Amino acid sequence: MAQCKYCGRKGFFLPVDKYGICKACHIYIEVDYKNHEKILPESQKGVNDNSKDTKTRLLHLDIMKEHALVLLKYENMGLPVTNPPPSKLLSLLETERDSILQKSYEVLGEKNIEGKEPLGRKYKRLQKEWDAQKEERTALFIKMAPHTNVCKTYRKKQHLNKV
Repeated sequence: MAQCKYCGRKGFFLPVDKYGICKACHIYIEVDYKNHEKILPESQKGVNDNSKDTKTRLLHLDIMKEHALVLLKYENMGLPVTNPPPSKLLSLLETERDSILQKSYEVLGEKNIEGKEPLGRKYKRLQKEWDAQKEERTALFIKMAPHTNVCKTYRKKQHLNKV
């Protein structure tokens, strides 16, 4: 009894090809495979283009990884796949990603990939600015809503602190 490796259907009269795929699944796999295979070289051009910024190159690398994962599913089913096979391609993509990041860190120094200051340093700077503007915000709040309970409580505290 024949069984399709992709959809799992089985039966005595189910025709399957030499890879164990039924006719309906073969058509779907062929179209899906060609679409994913076509995107790989296009994304490879974006990864190899050194004139693009690091973020764009990493985006192309992620696109290649997504499509290689789909092709890996077909490789695991025993279907003929791209050269290099998706299993090797995924390891090559990880190596390429590491080299791109290493080059960007060497070029940018302390700054991150997008050329911005690190988040920890940015947080501390914004916290200092926020604290410096506290009195200004409070005075503005009191002017805008003098009748609220929050303002009355704040005024009492300010009056008690002055005495």
